[in-house]
Amino acid sequence: MINPTAIATVLCALTAIFGQILVAEEGAATTISVRAGDHALNEAPYAVEWTGNEVLGEDSSVHLTSDGERIPAQVEAAEDGRTLLWFLATVPAGETREYVVVPDAPEAEKRFAWAPEDNGTTLLTFDGIPVLEYIHPRFDPENIEDTKKPFHQVFSPDGARRLTKGLGGLFPHHRGIYFGYNHIRFEGGGADIWHATRGERSEHRGTLRAWAGPVFGGHSVRIDWTDAEDRRFIEETRTLRVFKQSSGDFHIDFTSTLASRVGDIELGGDNHHAGVQFRAAQYVADNREHSRFLRPADWADRDPASEHAGITGLPWNAFQFTIEGHDYTVAYLSHPANGDIAGDDRREMSERLYGRFGEFIPTTLTADQPLDFRYRFWITDRREDLEREEIDAHHQAYVQGFPH
Repeated sequence: MINPTAIATVLCALTAIFGQILVAEEGAATTISVRAGDHALNEAPYAVEWTGNEVLGEDSSVHLTSDGERIPAQVEAAEDGRTLLWFLATVPAGETREYVVVPDAPEAEKRFAWAPEDNGTTLLTFDGIPVLEYIHPRFDPENIEDTKKPFHQVFSPDGARRLTKGLGGLFPHHRGIYFGYNHIRFEGGGADIWHATRGERSEHRGTLRAWAGPVFGGHSVRIDWTDAEDRRFIEETRTLRVFKQSSGDFHIDFTSTLASRVGDIELGGDNHHAGVQFRAAQYVADNREHSRFLRPADWADRDPASEHAGITGLPWNAFQFTIEGHDYTVAYLSHPANGDIAGDDRREMSERLYGRFGEFIPTTLTADQPLDFRYRFWITDRREDLEREEIDAHHQAYVQGFPH
């Protein structure tokens, strides 16, 4: 039961630009006041931090009401001790909308759910429709190619087909949403986690947390980066959260925290062979004449059907492609905090019309300072009517919408 006198606050570093989120008390009801900035919010993921005398648990059933509309909400007990209340906010540009918290509400009919693990594969669904698939086979030195890296497969908004490539195909080391560097150096050793052909690998070690509610589903997993001599040199915590919109479109928030286990580590390579990457299905590589890129306004003069590498300062990029007659757009949104890792002028975007694109950040992982990489993917079946201004709005909502 929520204490009606509780006051929730949101930690938002950019409120001067985007508008502050406040929680106020009105009689017996607790309200959340959300102000949009220059861009409208369209079912944008939001979280407010709750404070008060009573604990709100992850099993609590809560929803919000606003203008006669019922909006599902979901509680997360964050590892840092905060209690977060998540919801999808819709607010016109420059306006404010109030949401009333309704505790002890009936459970939402549509929810995320994790299926039981099946031979190194775990499936996330929403209302029974596949959304995300985590592929995490146990490493086998006799079958390096098939077991050298965990990755996430992404489904179309209607769940009918996978948008990403798994094993095999053109450049078989490209798989779904994945992360690696091809030039890693540390005292006494090194590795190529990108190609991983000699026994080095990134290896799933366990699931730390999992969420499945009406607003988002996801998990945090532990992944070890290990060299060919079986030395674990990086411990990665990879967290993905999926937020489904009423249209069927969805956001995937990807956060990776790397911690060194061997001292300072050089994370290097080149923009074609390192970083957090998205690889579209093999069908896209076989039919790349239907592929193109939609870039921010400052790069609008570049041919959308061309490929570029080494573009710096790109806040987002969008890949548009076709699979079996169905159009899709994947927007790759980079959080500005990634610029703190190595400087904005060293963040390089790489594009390939066969379906791989993503950001490369050369940097050094020190012995005492973990690194956080933050990205959001927006998955939609829209293409021809999609304007860059709309993706700008999604990027701004990502940057300023909730505490990270």
